[in-house]
Amino acid sequence: MEQITILVLTTSVNSEVEIARLKPTLDQMGRWSFDLEDEDRILRLETTWPATNVTKALGQLGVCCRLLPFSS
Repeated sequence: MEQITILVLTTSVNSEVEIARLKPTLDQMGRWSFDLEDEDRILRLETTWPATNVTKALGQLGVCCRLLPFSS
């Protein structure tokens, strides 16, 4: 079984409409949530996907994102 990692990313997502557009892809990646009230528009993702694959997939959908350091 693959290990689940928690990724925390800053994003360029700024609306519920954008989130709805991304939902099918994010659902494939794992459990996720956005905090659009945070100035960095945080995406928290519990996934088995490598971080580079996540940022690449989101980038292909037009989302600028950057992985933040996180420790659980």
